Amino acid sequence: MTLLLAVANPAAAHQSSDYRLTDPNTGSTTEACGAKQLGTRFSNLQAEISFTGIAAGNNIRTVDLLTSVLKASPSTLAELSDSIRIALNRHLNTLQGFLRTGKH
Repeated sequence: MTLLLAVANPAAAHQSSDYRLTDPNTGSTTEACGAKQLGTRFSNLQAEISFTGIAAGNNIRTVDLLTSVLKASPSTLAELSDSIRIALNRHLNTLQGFLRTGKH
């Protein structure tokens, strides 16, 4: 389970998430490399992104995947959303076989 907290008013927005991950091999939790949020700025918009679900799998951290999408410099919020959706769908498709086999 991931805890995501967001608070905003006209002056500021604040976001926080937990850093715990479940090791798929042992079922135990760890706090190593558990960031499930990142931020970016493009055009005149700042986006703070947090996510739940799989933080890492098949030797790919989800936060790194999202960072690579953001480095492509989307120009609109719609383009950012589409780019994230496409990248995560590809990643999840590779993980389905990975998760079914139990080879973590």
